[in-house]
Amino acid sequence: MKNVCNMLRADFEKNRVAINETLTDGQELPYLGGIIVIHMPGHTPGHICLYVKQYKLFIAGDILCVYEGRLCEQAERVNDDSKAYKKSMEKLMGYDIETVICYHGGIWCEDVNKHITEILGEL
Repeated sequence: MKNVCNMLRADFEKNRVAINETLTDGQELPYLGGIIVIHMPGHTPGHICLYVKQYKLFIAGDILCVYEGRLCEQAERVNDDSKAYKKSMEKLMGYDIETVICYHGGIWCEDVNKHITEILGEL
């Protein structure tokens, strides 16, 4: 997996875009009643997720997935740093989440916090 990450980094270097603002962990964006930026490294070093407070909606990106009918952690083989991943997942215990949108694997909206607790127990 490290080789894949290195190849992706090299590709990203060739395709840079202008950054207007750097987001920080805990920053609240003034949209939809407040969107919290959560820095969640582990899958990739700079991975962020977004929590839309008004809707209790967690936009997970690649840190979670829905697989075979359940909310799951991302496979260890595709994570950059397993220890950082677990620490990032622990951050989610501070949020009341009703719905998760995963980049790979769709949407999950059944007992989200309970499932996150179960995932943490498996890490």
